[in-house]
Amino acid sequence: MSLLLYLFQVLLLMIIGLLLYHRGLKPLRCFSISRWWLFFLIPFSLLLPYVATMLTVPYSPGEDIVVTLNTVLVGPMDITAPETAVSGGISGFMALAIIIYLLGFSYFSWKWTGNILRLKSFLSGAKQIDQVHGVKVYSCETQLPFTFLNRIYLPIKTDPNSDDYGLILMHELTHVKKLHWVDNFWLMGWSLVLWFIPLIGGIRSALQEVHEFQADEAVVRRYGPRDYLSLIVSMLNSRESHLERLNSVSPFISKTIKTRIMMITTKKIQWKLPALTIALSFILIGGLGFMSCQSEQSEVENDQAVTEVLQDTESSMDGVLEVAEQMPRFPGCEDISGSQAEKKACADQKMLEFIYQNIKYPAIARENGIQGTTVVSFVVDVNGLIQEPKIMRDIGGGCGQEALRVVQLMNKMPQQWTPGMHEGEAVRVRFNLPIRFTLQ
Repeated sequence: MSLLLYLFQVLLLMIIGLLLYHRGLKPLRCFSISRWWLFFLIPFSLLLPYVATMLTVPYSPGEDIVVTLNTVLVGPMDITAPETAVSGGISGFMALAIIIYLLGFSYFSWKWTGNILRLKSFLSGAKQIDQVHGVKVYSCETQLPFTFLNRIYLPIKTDPNSDDYGLILMHELTHVKKLHWVDNFWLMGWSLVLWFIPLIGGIRSALQEVHEFQADEAVVRRYGPRDYLSLIVSMLNSRESHLERLNSVSPFISKTIKTRIMMITTKKIQWKLPALTIALSFILIGGLGFMSCQSEQSEVENDQAVTEVLQDTESSMDGVLEVAEQMPRFPGCEDISGSQAEKKACADQKMLEFIYQNIKYPAIARENGIQGTTVVSFVVDVNGLIQEPKIMRDIGGGCGQEALRVVQLMNKMPQQWTPGMHEGEAVRVRFNLPIRFTLQ
């Protein structure tokens, strides 16, 4: 799976997840479910494409004994045969992407650390004034109540004997008891690691909104909505934007205040439309997972030397066994001294040299920017001849035909392949040859 396709699937899953919350769970006021859904939405979006591909059945034409060869890399320029099929190291583009990512990560980490240090300095002068249910309550130079970690901070002007004091404490205690600060730091960590994905901010805002809904619900359930709404309205002009920007605290008044008031004053809507949205969201998620399986199944690229031996249901007519004791070898190495493994390594290198000496990047593909992997299948028969060459996967632009042409040239070599052997008898072996055409 390509990186761009993976990122697209991750973004699409996040969008569907936010849609499920805003149009499904939120109208139904399923606050606990909403919290855990948003909490795990990011790792869920990151893992689902991988889990889907793990369920994919590996590609195989299922004929004869099948051997998947190393991927051959073909560039836009004429090249000589390399020692290996694919060069190692990191490309210039990948190196630049890593540098940009590290710079962004460092910048946002520095910014977040600075905010935490400023908050710590701001709270250094706070004084403890109360302790409720094991939670310490502090007074500091702030206009709005807020929680940070497992502590409550109130404005100095707050009167412990007023009716509002109980409402405020109930609201902030809910934040502490439900460990909302853990969610804040969890999302902050993801926003640093995935700083290049703007949707992380939307997920964080939605989760903080759920925190406020849960706190409001606890207060209204105990004290009723009228006095609580009066308290909220009285604090509207005391909004402190610097607290909202920290993202690690839970201020009493935030950007979600209008939505919170509507949630308190309106009745729960009918379940039909939100339930339909939830069902549709899960259908889309399932469809995206299926797309991941399909896209992975269509990928036949294989950058490592992988050998797969499969039994053909029709192979009994040709005497093909499940496993051959000696696999076919490209000509040119039979006269060298050494073990069978050494001869096989020599033959593999000779085949790569042959391919690189004869293959060309098709002009049409080069002019139209066509890149990708073409797979050609062929059989080495009992006489060492190439039989049944065919294109198993084509990317267009003449790439498949060029790969097929090079394979067919093998029958015009002065020497033929050494056939595969099993129990002293020659057997047919089918090869899959992936050839990757790249303009980079």
